[in-house]
Amino acid sequence: ISLAGGHRGQGVRVSVSVGRNAAGMAALATEISSPQSARYDKFLSPAQVQARFGATAGQQASVRQWLRSAGLAISYTSPYMVTATGTAAEARSALSAQVGSVRVNSGSTAQTELVARGGVTAPAALAGTVNAVNLSALTPAVLPPPETGLVKPSTKITGPCSSYSGQKTDSKVPPAYGGQPTYSSCWYTPAQTRSAYGIPKDLSGKGVTVATVGSEPLAGGLRDLQRWSADNGVQALRPGQLTVVNVTPPWQTPQALDEWVGDLEAVHGLAPNANLVYVNSNGSISGDPFADDLNRIVTNRLADLVSASIGDTIYWDHLLNPVLKRAALEGITVNEASGDWGNSVDKSPRYGGYLRDTAWETMVGGTSLAIGAHDDYEFE
Repeated sequence: ISLAGGHRGQGVRVSVSVGRNAAGMAALATEISSPQSARYDKFLSPAQVQARFGATAGQQASVRQWLRSAGLAISYTSPYMVTATGTAAEARSALSAQVGSVRVNSGSTAQTELVARGGVTAPAALAGTVNAVNLSALTPAVLPPPETGLVKPSTKITGPCSSYSGQKTDSKVPPAYGGQPTYSSCWYTPAQTRSAYGIPKDLSGKGVTVATVGSEPLAGGLRDLQRWSADNGVQALRPGQLTVVNVTPPWQTPQALDEWVGDLEAVHGLAPNANLVYVNSNGSISGDPFADDLNRIVTNRLADLVSASIGDTIYWDHLLNPVLKRAALEGITVNEASGDWGNSVDKSPRYGGYLRDTAWETMVGGTSLAIGAHDDYEFE
């Protein structure tokens, strides 16, 4: 799509993933992650990773000069990312590629994405420094409303449901598959889930920090988490057990707060003594909130494990894989939601119906667990 009409002046963010010796970083991350290697589990600190693989101050300055020479304004710089903003015409000049917009998805999820038509280029002098480039549209941040006035959370189900698999028969629907259907689970308690998976009682997460991520503020989240804990027989959070890290201002009001708090509740229920970190951003650094969240966690080693239900797709591999390799070097486990749209027929440039496929994290999900009357594992 050409830069005709209004696209020429559209606000654009150009995010450049930078670093040194990308091949060496991947090789070392593989050694540290391989049990048969002599380097197995010999993790590096964030400072050691930066010293060996982060872009030097001079290299960062060269990338900034390249972007400025096209008229773009620098908005962020670090040893791993340099971001600039401007118009689509300026991005085209910097990258030597046509930049336009394309509509992806349909219905309520429809949105416009910026794309480059053809390969993008960087100056030859930056070879070995520039790893990837991402384009994204500039959108204004929408600040959340004040916490006052938020509805008190309720974590109890009032409708008919089963406390365990097959408990209550639904006589209002016709038989199917050789029997009468039963009501779905209300939801399993942490005690049921721990029992079904055989988690020892003394394995409580003590001494471990788990980070969850989101793109919105945690307004009212601690109150919701404490109430959920009381309703489900889980110990309340101790003072200081939850830390909230705001990378950048939120990009929308907390309409999806239930998901981000649900992540924290799931972790706290299964590992009640683990320290929790919630990291959120508006994606204004790389164009992707998860990439920004993960970068903050890894750069500062905020956690031992990341549990993300944000569910990115292969569209973001070029930005996420460098951060995930750094996580491997530091011994940070990253688990990401596998998503529930794997059979999507939407072949848009962004999603393409394909989930992420990377060796640097574990994709988790896509199953339904059946727990029996005695908290036993039946099937999944």
